[in-house]
Amino acid sequence: MFALLERTGPDPGELELYAWGVEVGGSANVFQSDGHVLAHCGSAEGARRMFGIIRDVVLVRPGETSRIE
Repeated sequence: MFALLERTGPDPGELELYAWGVEVGGSANVFQSDGHVLAHCGSAEGARRMFGIIRDVVLVRPGETSRIE
């Protein structure tokens, strides 16, 4: 599992959930918070790159939130 958090303010720590996803067997499914499918990607990092074109998103996985830059 992973989440794409969007920076929402001038402080780098101001983040909100943009989307969440599941990466399994060489693909990643990305969902809105209400469960609707947003995209199918090759990986969680691929989803970050794709959505990073239109939003300032950060990829996080459970247990990694202290490493957000």
